[in-house]
Parts: sequence; C-alpha cells; structure tokens
Amino acid sequence: MIRILPLLLIALTAVAADPAAELEHGRALQLAHEPREAIAVYAALIDERRFAVEHTAPALVGLVECFQMLAGDAGAAADYARIAAKYLAKPPALDGKATLAIAAARKDLLWKPWVDGAASPFAFAITGARRSIENENGKKIRRMQVTLSAEVGDLRVQDAFGFAQAFDQAFDQKSNARLRAAGKAYAGRARTHAFDGKLTVTITVDGVPAKVEALDAIEATVPLTVIVGRTLAEKPLRVGEHWTADDVRHEIASFTSDAGGHHLEIVTRLTGDAGGGAFGVAGAASATASAGGGGAGVGDDSPIWLRTATGGIHPNGSSSTSSNGQGRLSLDFPAGDAPTALMVCTGTETATGDVRIALTDVPLP
Repeated sequence: MIRILPLLLIALTAVAADPAAELEHGRALQLAHEPREAIAVYAALIDERRFAVEHTAPALVGLVECFQMLAGDAGAAADYARIAAKYLAKPPALDGKATLAIAAARKDLLWKPWVDGAASPFAFAITGARRSIENENGKKIRRMQVTLSAEVGDLRVQDAFGFAQAFDQAFDQKSNARLRAAGKAYAGRARTHAFDGKLTVTITVDGVPAKVEALDAIEATVPLTVIVGRTLAEKPLRVGEHWTADDVRHEIASFTSDAGGHHLEIVTRLTGDAGGGAFGVAGAASATASAGGGGAGVGDDSPIWLRTATGGIHPNGSSSTSSNGQGRLSLDFPAGDAPTALMVCTGTETATGDVRIALTDVPLP
C-alpha cells in the first residue's frame, strides 16, 4: 500500500512557481485516476501557496474528491484525518460521496489557523514601539504606538481603491484593540497596511505609563478585505480598443515596441462612481510597477499586462495623470517575446474576515 504522506514530501520539493500549472498537474492526475499522486500535488500546492486562493481553493476541493476515491482504505483514512483537520474547520465525512464547497475551502484557507492554539493564520510579531506626548485640546496625553507585522505571501489585501497595493486599508478601524500592562487594560484603535507580502497592524493607545517596559498582552480583532478572484478579459493590441473597469472607461491610445521594450498609452474617463476617480486602474498599475515586478504575487496582481505565446509580460514602469474625471496612463514593459494581446482586469471578487491578534508577555523594543 502506497501511503500519501511520503508522496507529499516528494511533491513539496517540486512545487512550481506557477500555482496554476500545479493545479492543472493535480487535476490531470485526478482525471487519470491516480488519487494518491494528485493528493500529494494538491497538498504541496496548498502548503506552499496557501493564500493564492484562486488556485488553492480548487486544489483543496480536488484533494477532498481524491480522498473520497480512496474511501474504505484504512491508510488513506488516517491521512485524511490528519490533512483535513489541518486545512478544514469542518471536514466532509470520508464516505465516498461527500463534497467540499469552493466557498468553504476558500474561507478556511483564508482564515483558519493551521497551528493549534494560534489566534489566526498569521504569525504576528512586534516590530516597533513609539511613545510620545501629544497636546490635544490643551491636555497632554501620553500615547503609545505598537507596530506588529506578519508575512502573508500571496494574500492580496484590498485597499480603498479596490486593488491589492500599498495603501492603508482603513483608518482607525473598529478593532477592539487593547494593550494590557501592569494589570490594566488600555483600549486603542488599529490601522492596517499591506505591502510586499507583509501585513502590518499599528495599534495606538493612550495612557500607558512611561515605566512600562513590557506588555502582558496585545489583543486585537481587525477586519480585513482580500481579493480572492478577478474577472479577466483579453483585448486586441490596437488603437481605439476599450473596456470598462470599476466605472472607469479605458481606451488604448497608442502601442509601440522597440529593442528596449514595449510602451502602452491608455486614456481613462470616469463613467460613474469609481471611488478612486480616473486613477482607478492607473493607480494600481503604477503601484504594481513601482514594486519592480518582484515578490510573490506581484505579477499576478497587475491589472494590465501583455500576453505572449509563452506567458505574460508585466509592467516595470508607469506614470499617470488625472484631471476632472479624465486621465492618461503610460505603461512600460520590458523586452521579451512578441505580445499577442492585452490582458486586463475588469472586476474583482472579495472576501472579508476578522484577523485575531493575541500575543502575551511582549517586551517592548
């Protein structure tokens, strides 16, 4: 009898950088009636790229389906008990027919802790603390700001403009944040910020005595909205081609290529309540490009990129202007294979959940 866990160890050493390719690999094995091998591929993908839920949620659904194909095998049942308990809050019964809904898979991948006793799937650690004396309405207030950070990899946090970029998601959220020190609790407010694979939460409280050198506990519950899916459209690379995304009309003004790369000019016009104005997609493209194309998930988050016969080319530089609901976006792409089409994001799907933070015995840096 071939056990699944040894196969998983092999698969973990061969996870490709492209989660879409690994998902298709797992599906091919599943369709070929090789459930153990498919489970190994699916589980490796989930472990390595958990928050890339566009790919890992279908992988988790497929993993459950493969285990159902092995219902009645005692070894598979033991493996299922371990693996499903890690990934799922309420694993389907291993009865040969129960299924897992994609929404349930996505929810658990985003919010379920994998470590027993952990408050959230994110391993927060304190990265800074600042004390100050503020003068408000003629009163001096002793203020403390504590900054916590966690690696979140592929998680795409939605900002105020609707894109996964380096903007604070909200100011002074209703987060039930509090610091505990010397037997007292100090209520505060939290602010979240996501950039380059990290989620940062800054908690601000007033009244903590200057003599406090360590905190008994840091507690907070912060709401987080993340992008879990996108609607993509393929457009011809021709002047006049247009599309609408988030109430902003985009039209190709020019496209040129030379030895140095490709250059795309897009004019934008506000057609409704777009929130971010004519900077809707422009702002997101600019922030993505300014990241230099590096880091997990940066390329996947580009709202505009060039399709080629072998993959895609993402922008490595941009600029934008906007006035009175109209704007102009300039995108530079590196040289590479000849582009065959323009890929654009025309809409996003989001999910919202609460992230719990619970740290104890925290020395202040």
